[in-house]
Amino acid sequence: MSNRHRFLLSTALRAMTAAAAFTLVAGALPVSVRAADMPAAAAPAVLPLARVQTLVTGASKGRAKALKVFAGPGGLTGVLVQVGEGNAAQRSIVWANADGSALLIGNLVSADGTDLNAGAAVQAGVYKASAETLAATLLPAARAILSKGRGPVLTVFMDPNCIFCHLLFKDLEPVMARGDVRVRFVMVGVIKEDSLAKSATILGMADPLQALTRDEQKFNKAQEEGGITPSAKPDAALFAAVAANNRLLSDAGGHGTPMLLYCSKASGQVKQVEGVPQDFNAFIGDLAAGPAAGCNG
Repeated sequence: MSNRHRFLLSTALRAMTAAAAFTLVAGALPVSVRAADMPAAAAPAVLPLARVQTLVTGASKGRAKALKVFAGPGGLTGVLVQVGEGNAAQRSIVWANADGSALLIGNLVSADGTDLNAGAAVQAGVYKASAETLAATLLPAARAILSKGRGPVLTVFMDPNCIFCHLLFKDLEPVMARGDVRVRFVMVGVIKEDSLAKSATILGMADPLQALTRDEQKFNKAQEEGGITPSAKPDAALFAAVAANNRLLSDAGGHGTPMLLYCSKASGQVKQVEGVPQDFNAFIGDLAAGPAAGCNG
């Protein structure tokens, strides 16, 4: 998703509520009785699509339309909305309250930290599943750069001009040097106008990992720019490969870089997160070599 498309989508979604976007934490209220002691609850009613469409049309001033409804947590109705048409169309998940009087704009997060919007978006076909995205990074077309070592593999979508990618790279250098963790860098170009050309230039070097390392060593923090000089005429095939990686990032629901894919020891599943992990040591400790093949080479 381009920055322009993200702006158009966010503008339309902001128009759907006068309040600021927020995160609703599900399941955070205290429970004084056991679930087994409670009578079975009836399945929550899903609001009719026509009713939700009226709500979406009014809240967005006619700029968004509801495509699909589904049962959400806590009596909410999940809504797949679309802004724009054709190649410019952008889709997202919003939530309607039980009586259809209001829309909730923002991410629903469960008590264990699970992003319920992301799961709903995958189920609705808006985004690719994390495991599917990880598998795509293994294909030759991605031109991924894999560091040496024997540890589990962390996949990082990386923009050479991304300050947060730079901070993550500096954190990863010691564990990569020891071989405790291998990192698969998937080069994208989404931050600045020359990001795509810089990524293509890195991929065109005899040693792409060394070129990426040089980009990070010479990173200009004040200007938030990578240190590598883009080729005046980058190879067209490499340029196309980076552009395809941009689409892969967007199709996965990535809203920025770095985007990380890895197998989690704790959950036994492929997880997808964005940004620099706050507790880096705990994050590294959760990396596993399976079950997905992409976490083991």
